[in-house]
Amino acid sequence: MSGRGTNALRLKRKAEKARIDMMVERKFNKVLAEYEANRHTSETSGTNNGPQGGAAKGCSFKAFLSCHPHKFQGTEGAVGLLRWIEKVESVFSMAECSDGNRVKYATGILEGPALTWWNSHVQTLGLDTANSIPWENFTRMLHEEYCPRDEIRKLEEEFWTHKMVGSEIEKYCTRFHELCKLCPAMVTPEYKKIEQFISGLPEQIQSTVTAANHTTVQPLIRLAHKLTDQAVAQGKLPKRGEHLKPQEPKRKWEPTTTTTTEPFHPSSQLNTDPHLQKSSLPPNRTIRTKEDTGATTPNATTAHTTITAHAEEFGAATVAGTDTWPRNADQTPTLTPTRITH
Repeated sequence: MSGRGTNALRLKRKAEKARIDMMVERKFNKVLAEYEANRHTSETSGTNNGPQGGAAKGCSFKAFLSCHPHKFQGTEGAVGLLRWIEKVESVFSMAECSDGNRVKYATGILEGPALTWWNSHVQTLGLDTANSIPWENFTRMLHEEYCPRDEIRKLEEEFWTHKMVGSEIEKYCTRFHELCKLCPAMVTPEYKKIEQFISGLPEQIQSTVTAANHTTVQPLIRLAHKLTDQAVAQGKLPKRGEHLKPQEPKRKWEPTTTTTTEPFHPSSQLNTDPHLQKSSLPPNRTIRTKEDTGATTPNATTAHTTITAHAEEFGAATVAGTDTWPRNADQTPTLTPTRITH
């Protein structure tokens, strides 16, 4: 009897232990399921409602600043604004900031005129309402304020004439992407972006890129890089940093009908005359000057100058000239020669 009682007690204790273990396991599974459900609900509500999501993910303003985001003053222009937005969005991704905290954190790094502009909106809307503005609406407000229509029009004109210089495909693509974001109407839908990209390529690769007939711009960009490298290797395009010298337009020769009369200088004319090359000044040269007091104008004097030389030595020629000159300080006559042959 004692043996049977001991075995029964042992079996009873074993069954009780199994029941307790089962209850503990069920309770543990229930608590674990509730914990997972609560964690998922907390993350979802925090993402939609703002600050709770940021706290749940561990993104605080201190963590945001630890990523060293660039500050914005509002004087950087349209391209500066575009780059600031790109860098801030990159920091949002690294710090895992929630959508509800984006405007709040981004406005915390505004300075100067940009901070004054934002404070005016805070006074109108209230701090909580202003911070709850969606990020897309906030960036649209920045574009309207710091990208005026006149500047956008200039950028559109630049976009129309944007061309690749030499083999600088990287610079061309970088500026192309910037202009796409600043002038979205010019590249929407996608086929407009493709046409705009191809139109700026050099003729050495343009036809090949067009023949590829891609429906998105990214494959075209990769193809343009490859074709540019091939064209440089083949000598069709200059190397990086070098540019083709533009050819100067050829000028057409046009005959002119206008003639100019140069002043006569006796010494130079005598030296260039083939009959007078023996001597720059004849040995028996005589110069006689006679002023005519009956000149028609009070400020002019008529001088008659006759230059004679030996006929035997200078080809039996007499050179005579007559001219009228104004009365000035030097009183130097200007002679117009005429040749009189005997």
